[in-house]
Amino acid sequence: MKILCTIGGYGSNGADAVTIAAHRTPDGTLAIVKQTEKCILERQEGMALVTNLKLPAYDSLFKEEHLSDAIRSYREMVGQDRLTFSERAMRYKPRIETDGIDEKGQQYRLDPNIDNAQMAILAIVHFVDRQFAITSSASMADRVAKLYAIMSI
Repeated sequence: MKILCTIGGYGSNGADAVTIAAHRTPDGTLAIVKQTEKCILERQEGMALVTNLKLPAYDSLFKEEHLSDAIRSYREMVGQDRLTFSERAMRYKPRIETDGIDEKGQQYRLDPNIDNAQMAILAIVHFVDRQFAITSSASMADRVAKLYAIMSI
């Protein structure tokens, strides 16, 4: 799955929105490829578009309320070695610090100077994690339906 993520509103005042290109392989690895030369504001054929901007069409709208889940997904993907960065994209790795633990589990803090590209990485990871959950649920429903068909004979 090819993914484009356009994010704006973070970083220094007046920073332009950026688009980051990524690719999810069939084995579940997510490769962060590059920042595109131009900011992409329209859906492209064969690519999912993730954004936090109010665009006419997109596949996933990333909101600040998703940030906590995105950080957890990012940490999990890094820990499971399912997230890779191309040489050109290494500078977009979000800086996330551990900020203690409470009854909800590990708590994290983002660098206060996080920029649009780093936030795009979190939005992409969140999108991929949600897609995986949807695919897994659909697969489970198919297996249950097949089992029911066998049992009802």
